[in-house]
Amino acid sequence: MGCLARVELVRSGRFRKTHTMAVSGGSFLVFASSFVHATLAATAVPLSNSFRGCFTFLLYGTPSPNLFASTAAGMLSLLNPRRTQHRTVLLLTEQWWDTPYESTFRNLAATVRRTRQLQNVSCSGPFRKGTHFVGTYTAFEAWGLSDMCDAVVYMDSDLQVMANMDHLFTYMQDHPAVVTAGVQLHWPEMNTGVWLLRPAQHIRDDLVAYVQKPDVPYPCGKGFQLAAKAFFPRYFGGRPRWFERLPDRYNCMDPGMTSCLKSNAETPPELDIPGKVYVVHWPGDLKPDHPVLWNATSKTPQDYVNWAPSHLPAPYHFKGGMHPIRASALRQWHGNYEHAMRLLGPTANQRATYRQSHRESAQMEKTALQPDKQSYAKQNAAQTSAAVAAVALVATVALTAWRRCL
Repeated sequence: MGCLARVELVRSGRFRKTHTMAVSGGSFLVFASSFVHATLAATAVPLSNSFRGCFTFLLYGTPSPNLFASTAAGMLSLLNPRRTQHRTVLLLTEQWWDTPYESTFRNLAATVRRTRQLQNVSCSGPFRKGTHFVGTYTAFEAWGLSDMCDAVVYMDSDLQVMANMDHLFTYMQDHPAVVTAGVQLHWPEMNTGVWLLRPAQHIRDDLVAYVQKPDVPYPCGKGFQLAAKAFFPRYFGGRPRWFERLPDRYNCMDPGMTSCLKSNAETPPELDIPGKVYVVHWPGDLKPDHPVLWNATSKTPQDYVNWAPSHLPAPYHFKGGMHPIRASALRQWHGNYEHAMRLLGPTANQRATYRQSHRESAQMEKTALQPDKQSYAKQNAAQTSAAVAAVALVATVALTAWRRCL
């Protein structure tokens, strides 16, 4: 049985154009329900008609098929009706306006919110690995979605939604004092890969003013996450329960899944469902198609995974089997990525990797891989040969000069 999907394009906070299209198979996506693979689907919790929830993504920078497909992959994991009954919003910066990518996102039933990439960001010290992270501050525009959303779940693109999360909006509706929520690595640090927030234009304006003023106290690091960490405790310091800690199962970054599957007494009990994982996230440099995680030849997850953080010395690295839930999430993400690439037509069918689209901004740390002894040996041999050649050259020059003096 077919259905109708309502697609809205938003410009400057106002609805300018509404598209209606027929979708077959009862899917909220385009042309086939197979665009999103079924995993741990959960029953949506109905909200009152007056409460508006939005799942929100950000796309900025130089347009490319890979950046499009990586963002669309996260969106595809969410858009199936079994995953959400709420609006999906894409914050799209000016580089992507009036491109085939924008129209394709509209065909995916996304509400496109055009926004300018945030400029004149100030922070202390250099950004890690280039200027790519400057663009991440545009994510603060999610706080300006109050004209269409009463609550927002901001999401990175390097993740896979495994189950329905509509009950997060029910929680925000039932707890009006909570302004924002997220998964904490350790207090007060929060990972903003999945960021629950209550949008308000004055908060957005104050955030932007904060990151644009000179001599701000927070380091540049990896972008807007550190700015949020510095801003909100001061901004809401005197307000009770403005922040709520989400269980790790809503933003699972643990390769062993241990912290994601257990209960946590510090999180709201109504959100902590034992044994269930809602989002699998690949933060940092090990993105979903990194060779440590994904075998590009067989198109399957690796039968091992390097669990050690990339900043640790190589002797501390060790391998372990990939958890079945993470392996399932990895397969689904790649399936969604491939579907997104096919949506762009034959010109985008070449399988350039997701990791390549981020080389300009965040090159892979070599220490994230197991040390290659043969490569090290070749490198040492080359360095030794170069040193010998340099010594020989110096000796030749010295001998020639001595002979001339005789």
